[in-house]
Amino acid sequence: MNAIQNHGERLRKPAASKRKSKKKKSKWVSEESEQLRLVTVLRKLNLCFMHAPLGGGRNIVAAARMKRMGAKKGHPDLVVYNTPPNARNKKGLAIELKRAKPAPSSVSKEQREWLEQLNEQGWECRICYGADEAIEFLNEMGWSLSNG
Repeated sequence: MNAIQNHGERLRKPAASKRKSKKKKSKWVSEESEQLRLVTVLRKLNLCFMHAPLGGGRNIVAAARMKRMGAKKGHPDLVVYNTPPNARNKKGLAIELKRAKPAPSSVSKEQREWLEQLNEQGWECRICYGADEAIEFLNEMGWSLSNG
């Protein structure tokens, strides 16, 4: 009976507060932060775009399910479905966004293959190192917040 009473007392006690991690924050901007900045610009330009959420950690069952449903390694981070004003012969844009600093992140074989295939199908494709470079790409293609 004493064990049952002790168990009940443990349940009633407030949980000890978890200590905040003292992990040092990086001074470099993450690829995710860069993409969030770019997505904000794409939304302001009112473009039709999509990010296929293929990265990140998943358990083996979820990963297998996604693969059966058509997920493929290397898909570009962002696909813009609008025809660029300065490239009317293109179907849209495919952007593979990479971290710019402290050192550019690498481009996988599968990512390069995706961009090559999309380019052959009439898409304007670019690997951009950071949001600034991607926004400049949008400007080159005829979209900017000043004339958006």
